[in-house]
Amino acid sequence: MLKLTPRLHTAAVLVALTAVYFCAGKFGLSLAVVNASVSAVWPPTGIALAVLLLWGYRLWPGIFLGALLVNLSTQGTLLTSLGIATGNTLEALLAAWLVNQLANGRHAFERALDIFKFILLAVIVSTTLSATFGANSLALGGFAPWKDYGRIWTTWWLGDAVGALIVTPLILIWATTPFPKRNHQRLLEAAVIAADVLLVSLIAFRSPVNDPLSRFVRFLLYPTALWAAYRFGQRGAINAVFTVACVALWETPRGHGPFVSDDPNVSLLLLQAYLGAFAVTNLILGALVAERERAEEVLQQAKDALDQANEELEQRVRERTGDLTRTYNALLAEVAARTQIETAHAQLAAIVESSSDAILSKTLQGVITSWNRGAQRMFGYAAEEIVGRSVAVLFPADHSDELALILENLEREEAVEPFETVRVRKDGRRVHVSLTLSPIKDETGRVSAVSAVMQDISERKRLEAEILQVSEHEQRRIAEDLHDGVGQQLGGISCLSEVLKKNLAEQGSPEAEAAAKISRLLTAAMAQTRSLARGLHPVAPETNGLMSALEDLAKRVSDLFQVACHFECPQPVLIEDNNLATHLYRIAQEAVTNAVKHGQARQIKIGLSSAPGKIILAVDDDGVGFKPGQRASKGLGMRIMNHRASMIGGDFSVQKKAGGGTAAVCTVRLNNESGGHK
Repeated sequence: MLKLTPRLHTAAVLVALTAVYFCAGKFGLSLAVVNASVSAVWPPTGIALAVLLLWGYRLWPGIFLGALLVNLSTQGTLLTSLGIATGNTLEALLAAWLVNQLANGRHAFERALDIFKFILLAVIVSTTLSATFGANSLALGGFAPWKDYGRIWTTWWLGDAVGALIVTPLILIWATTPFPKRNHQRLLEAAVIAADVLLVSLIAFRSPVNDPLSRFVRFLLYPTALWAAYRFGQRGAINAVFTVACVALWETPRGHGPFVSDDPNVSLLLLQAYLGAFAVTNLILGALVAERERAEEVLQQAKDALDQANEELEQRVRERTGDLTRTYNALLAEVAARTQIETAHAQLAAIVESSSDAILSKTLQGVITSWNRGAQRMFGYAAEEIVGRSVAVLFPADHSDELALILENLEREEAVEPFETVRVRKDGRRVHVSLTLSPIKDETGRVSAVSAVMQDISERKRLEAEILQVSEHEQRRIAEDLHDGVGQQLGGISCLSEVLKKNLAEQGSPEAEAAAKISRLLTAAMAQTRSLARGLHPVAPETNGLMSALEDLAKRVSDLFQVACHFECPQPVLIEDNNLATHLYRIAQEAVTNAVKHGQARQIKIGLSSAPGKIILAVDDDGVGFKPGQRASKGLGMRIMNHRASMIGGDFSVQKKAGGGTAAVCTVRLNNESGGHK
């Protein structure tokens, strides 16, 4: 089965609406008398209004096209047809908007008060718009004399008004009123009433004007239609009105019925006025009947509910009488439990307030809602200074994006693992903290706030930095001792062994081969000593030392592990701070080792670049990367790289690449003494 897209469905509905409007318009103009474009019978107004109330204002193009085609196929120019079509469209849009705003929309015919509002807004007021546009368009275009303006306007207005009064409720009531359950007796009664209405209508409108039987039967129209409204509510009322209207509109133009006069247009105007009054009476009665039935149904439901409630109440009284003692005992236990809980809450509040850690809570928008003394000691803000302000006041400028990432994860109810970061005090000093975030959920189970516990780790960071600096210094000293001390001694011994080997060989001594072996072993020992010294102090104390060390690292990795490892540096990156350069080298070394051993990479790229105020080190590989949903490892190597990055004021991250593999990136913000891109 072909399934239409929403756009094609809308287009199909617009085409159908245009066709229906066109056909209904041609029918109305077939009864035109005063002017070829003016009819006292205009059902398209009712169709257009009902469609907009049921399916929305977006279908107005179908009304405009239908009206335009009707008038183009009748008389007039494109300009006059556009004017008439514009009036018809605006009339429908205004009526639909007013009814939606003030008269209960598509359900306007369920209450008598809403029906009166509908008559005032959609039947009387809105239809003046189309009549004015239409009469002016015909007069200005020369298709109607100005002397007939009042007659044309009145005919136009009355045709639109009665069309809205009969056709719109017919469509809306059938579309919105639920069908009752099938009942053979009710079906038989409905058939009898429908036949009675049709028979009385035929007798009343087919007979000549002065026929005695016709005069008598005309009085039966009202009670017959009112019978339909009384027995079947809104649907019966509008069906009776529509039946009478169809018979009357068929017979009156043929010279039958009580409204025939010498002027056919006057006949139709009189008929439309009669049908309008007839429709109003029947619709209001139908609405009153429907309201009464709904009220009776509500009362019956209330009575049934009351009876059931009485039975349940009696049963519950019996049950509650037996449970009263147990409830009383449970209440006493609950009071005791609440007392314990309140005591526990007070103790917890005291613990939080006296804690040396900074403990605070904030909303998901980052607004601080609580602040303990530990936070006051750590950051220098009193509670009355900080509560109600954004937690961003604690973030240094180089960590401004951290708050948005944290709040985004919390709003998605994702866990935020404890991490180390930097915050800023009231006096501007930076504080290294260990931050633990805990979501606070409301009664629905959704995260509504978050608590934060921060420990001051500035002293630990300082000690770690000193330890790392001492370690690097010792490694550098040992490397220099190996290179300048042991290496030089081994070199001297190697020279002596070469002389000894030569002398023994010239003497033909059998120990010459042993001397040669000693010389080879000394050469290998010298190479190992140099390699060990280079490993302990890989970056030479020169501004280009990091570039040379990374290039050497790429060559050694390629030779040792048989992988394609290369170093890229588009422009020279010169670093005067050897400590910074050494940390960056160690991070690259650890990242390359992880890529080879754990990532099983076959291609590795070590990239070094600089930008204004920062240096960027990136190690990309084509290894196995992470599994779906897996995060970067929290192993020793990852912690070491993160730690080294924090020691030099940098940010380190490992991300999965779109094409496979990983990218380890360390970004260091430079100060004036670190050096950088030259």
